[in-house]
Amino acid sequence: MPSFGDTHTLTQQQIANIEAYILKLNGIDRAEMRNPGMQPRSFFLMLVSVYALLFLWFGGLWRKGRP
Repeated sequence: MPSFGDTHTLTQQQIANIEAYILKLNGIDRAEMRNPGMQPRSFFLMLVSVYALLFLWFGGLWRKGRP
């Protein structure tokens, strides 16, 4: 990697070049990306649901082991 000067920061163009390179390595065409990822609210609700189910499941297994 080249040195980035005294501040060790990248310019916007360098960031865009690295992003384009990584997307190309993964075979992703940036023009086809319309809505990447999940909405924050959907992600939060899914995460809470998964943790609640895991908590109930592990809690049930823990109680079964007790006399």
